[in-house]
Amino acid sequence: MLDFRQIISHPGFVPVALLLAASIFVSLVGRYSDYLAADMDKNGVATSAVIIAKSRERARNTHNTFGGSRERYMLQYRFALENGDTYISNRPFSREFWDTVKTGDRINFTYNRTNPALQDFGFAGFTEVATRLRIFAWALFLAAIGTGYYFHRRPGH
Repeated sequence: MLDFRQIISHPGFVPVALLLAASIFVSLVGRYSDYLAADMDKNGVATSAVIIAKSRERARNTHNTFGGSRERYMLQYRFALENGDTYISNRPFSREFWDTVKTGDRINFTYNRTNPALQDFGFAGFTEVATRLRIFAWALFLAAIGTGYYFHRRPGH
């Protein structure tokens, strides 16, 4: 009979459990990206927008331990929805793209007719992101198996 206390107290349990949990989480995020891609394929409307403003703003760094802030390159643009309403959006872009456009230029993209805030500019589409996440999830899963095998086979076990 399995003794769960012995399994949980094994030195390899925590790293294997963490790798498996991360694998499951990344896999679920990938599935959500698949859903977004399918929804965009079904409800996507190709359009173009007019850039009405360019700005830079300081944003707090949340992705590293150094703190501080970084500059975000914002574009505000306006486009017409299928029903004729005007929609105005404001979002960050890469500095490289931001440097190539000016106020009054048109930019092409696809928006979701059921949620116009969901937009795909084709830089890294939902399908590409989902594929990368799926590969990463498999890598984490294989790392969990390898770690478990290592702890199971290591000398003294």
